[in-house]
Amino acid sequence: MLSLSLGHSHVIRQTQTLRLGLTQSQKLAVTNYIIGLRIDLVGSLAGVKYYPENSCPTCHRVLKLSEILKGYNNDPKDLRTTCPKCKERFVAKLRSNTAELRWYCPNQALSALQEGGSREMLKPEEILQWNDSVYHSLLTHFGSVTNAFKKLGITYTHGEVPNWHSRVRPFLGKLPDTVIAQIVGVNRNIINALRKSFSINAFNRRKLAEKLA
Repeated sequence: MLSLSLGHSHVIRQTQTLRLGLTQSQKLAVTNYIIGLRIDLVGSLAGVKYYPENSCPTCHRVLKLSEILKGYNNDPKDLRTTCPKCKERFVAKLRSNTAELRWYCPNQALSALQEGGSREMLKPEEILQWNDSVYHSLLTHFGSVTNAFKKLGITYTHGEVPNWHSRVRPFLGKLPDTVIAQIVGVNRNIINALRKSFSINAFNRRKLAEKLA
């Protein structure tokens, strides 16, 4: 099973440790909402639209985002996820606009980035040209290539998110400030102040759970 210490770990952990008396079904709904909207934000920053939903080729169950991530294992060479219903293992797909890509899990994407030597000297567009599946997987899990290299303990000097202030505005209050801050690589206080400047209320998990019910 995929270790959730990477990528969406902070999202899963925050949701699982709620002290709001939410049911397991509500917690799962909130988790999938946050993961999905987080990917939408990353896509908005990158100028693409992601569609990571997958159907099991055997039983045709449509896996939720959290199920896809949970179905991976720790083998960086194994790109398959696991259907929670029939246990079929299959390669998850990530559509980026019109392109259909393989959706690497966080561990797999980082491992691929390190193969053959670190690629921190490459610009984002060069990493995209090298392996588009790895590139887009890195974005969906870490928010940016910069954040991915940071997980590896490497400083990446190529900028990636120009004018993020206007691009995150539609997501303010719909995602936790900490999630948005992690994606754009700033302190959460900066996102908090930006949100308050537009008089937008902070993200509220209980209200979201009630809305999703």
